[in-house]
Amino acid sequence: TKYRTEDDLAEGRAHDPLPIFREQLRIAGILTPEIEAALTSEIAALVEDATDFSEAEPDPDPATAMDQVFADAAAGEPPPPWHPAPRGPAGPAGSAGSAGSAGSAGGHR
Repeated sequence: TKYRTEDDLAEGRAHDPLPIFREQLRIAGILTPEIEAALTSEIAALVEDATDFSEAEPDPDPATAMDQVFADAAAGEPPPPWHPAPRGPAGPAGSAGSAGSAGSAGGHR
């Protein structure tokens, strides 16, 4: 089902800044059919290359799905119950954020 009427959609399209700007560039003689075709082709190639690259990459590890969604856990803070133990800089002792590093407990308040 549609929640917007066809008239409402047409009104929105009439105020869409991209077609309006495109037409202004055409009227000013800046955007010729040749330039527009070249830009369209270049953009399509960039999108195709990016799509091919991303589809060729391996799927990410599902265990990392919540990484940096809000922020990394503070030093000593347990990970949320839905997430495995932290890795990398916030991980085991001796890495950044472990006891004894700048900003650890006992530092400035």
